Amino acid sequence: MIIGISGITGAGKSTLATALANKLQATGLFWDEFDEISTSPDDYVAWYNSNHDYAEFDYQALADVILALKNGKQVQHPVTKVLLEPTKFIIVDAPLGKKHQQTGQYIDVFIHVDVPLDIALARRVIRDLKNKNLREQDIIDELEYYLNKSRKLFSDEGMCEISNSADYIVDGLDDIEKQVNDIIAYINQEPTNLSDVTLEIQDKVDAKTEDKMCEQLIAFEAKNGIDVNYKQFSLILSKNNDVIGVLNAFTAFAEIYIDDIWVAEAFRQQGYGKLLLTELESRFKGKGFNNINLVTSAFQAPEFYKKCGFKLEFKRYNEKNPKLTKLFFVKFFAEDMQHQGIIQE
Repeated sequence: MIIGISGITGAGKSTLATALANKLQATGLFWDEFDEISTSPDDYVAWYNSNHDYAEFDYQALADVILALKNGKQVQHPVTKVLLEPTKFIIVDAPLGKKHQQTGQYIDVFIHVDVPLDIALARRVIRDLKNKNLREQDIIDELEYYLNKSRKLFSDEGMCEISNSADYIVDGLDDIEKQVNDIIAYINQEPTNLSDVTLEIQDKVDAKTEDKMCEQLIAFEAKNGIDVNYKQFSLILSKNNDVIGVLNAFTAFAEIYIDDIWVAEAFRQQGYGKLLLTELESRFKGKGFNNINLVTSAFQAPEFYKKCGFKLEFKRYNEKNPKLTKLFFVKFFAEDMQHQGIIQE
């Protein structure tokens, strides 16, 4: 079995590939070892912004070695000259995953290592400082280039073609032993027979199925000591018997989720939106919840939530349509007793 390991620079691909190869007593192949006898785009940012053609990474020598090992043949590494054995498992450091068809066509299982961008960047800077004779200005130039030009190559959207095509994703923040064990458990699992099932899309699940699903979900959560605590509700703001604002929300576990907040156009920017949020917080303060959270889009009013004390926790960039970038906000309750979502003994 040929196992490929993909991920951004700094994800820990080489470290994981080495550890996995050692655990499985497998031959390991590393993309970087073939750089000097291969070709790739001179400017990765220009490549990303133009045709985005993975065939421009010509690593035919690596592809030839993978194929030879896959066919059970011994082969000499064309760069290191080490004799490579066709072990039961072959581990390949393959940063471009399945998208690099030249090598990907011979790889049976793709594992993608997922890490936050800040962790990957920190690892790259530390690695470069240790392994290269760099001046302070070199590091500054590298970071400025990352901020102004190359960051999109490493973003979730930039990497989605590769990560979405992976068979299994591991958390790069886990220790190496856990990552290795998770991969081994994955490749050793028995395949499920899917030939006798059907899939269909419906506008709404029927009541019988809904009851069955909820019953089993609640039972699973109760088994783990968790109370679903799901309740939908709305705050209705009226003036002179006319509804001018609505906040739709629900509780689940220990959190309050805001679905929608609306203020009639004639009453916007007059404090009514903040009144709805303040009233929501007031009604649930001291009730044992952990936080209030919501998701909004860049074209809406993200600055409004900051003015209401909400913290921007995460931003999911949509680089093709920036107005649809998603922003995730949260406001925590500063309370010692937070019993919501937990089944009391």
